[in-house]
Amino acid sequence: MHPSAVDELFDPLQEITDAEIYNFIPRGHVFFFKHTQTSWRIWTIQAQKFRIHEEGDDDPVPNGYFVVFLLEKLPGIDLERTLSQFSLEKRNRVRIAFAKALREFYSFRLSHNDPARRNLIWGEETERCFIVDLEDVEERDHPVFSTWRFNPWRDFRYCELCLGELDPDEANYDPMVPGPHEEIEDTDEALYALAARTKHISEQGDNVATKVK
Repeated sequence: MHPSAVDELFDPLQEITDAEIYNFIPRGHVFFFKHTQTSWRIWTIQAQKFRIHEEGDDDPVPNGYFVVFLLEKLPGIDLERTLSQFSLEKRNRVRIAFAKALREFYSFRLSHNDPARRNLIWGEETERCFIVDLEDVEERDHPVFSTWRFNPWRDFRYCELCLGELDPDEANYDPMVPGPHEEIEDTDEALYALAARTKHISEQGDNVATKVK
């Protein structure tokens, strides 16, 4: 990791908390997930501790450096292999928490390029879902991009939350997962209404004119 040509005065020892870790991350951008995530920052990483090693003349990259961060451990478990062990009621709680986290994530005009169950942490004690693996996140701040809205049909499928097992067959989806043609309002009330369902609506004929508020 080197200072860029336009950042000749960058001093890693003094400005490490503003380090440009990845090329597409602009310096000085700080996002806080106040409600559904933790208090630590992304883009500009707020680490608990860090250690800097400067490369010498005999090292592979003279005058370069690398940084080792010690970050906060998230309170919870990853969902990759555990969601299948949850009851239907518990999976619904996970989906509700995930939807609230993703809404806040989208509000910062962010896009995750690796959406998957393995990149979600479930904190049962706090009923919160944490989105991780943020090195695959991009900021969509160009005017040509609109701010994404939470879409349960799309986002539950992308993040593999449609059912306990990793089964692509829509016929096996949990009742809370809406059909592809349903119009679902982006509200807490609509989420709770979906969670109260006892049957998954999968046929197109059943979805037309269906609107959940």
